[in-house]
Amino acid sequence: MESVYVTNPNNTTIGCGSSIQLTGNGAGGGGGNYLWSTGQPTRTINVSPTTTTTYTVIGTNSAGCSDTDTV
Repeated sequence: MESVYVTNPNNTTIGCGSSIQLTGNGAGGGGGNYLWSTGQPTRTINVSPTTTTTYTVIGTNSAGCSDTDTV
């Protein structure tokens, strides 16, 4: 399995109240699943933190292998 990683456009640091889209990658094409620390079971999430926040994604491929990444 390729390592799971989060893409954050241009490694952007966002300010309080701003929004950004985070995307999980590496769990495979159509057979991969993603679960974010926010509880969202999607590949991409939109976040608007109001305090310093860490986001973690768990990617699981079709063979059941998992990996995580945190931003």
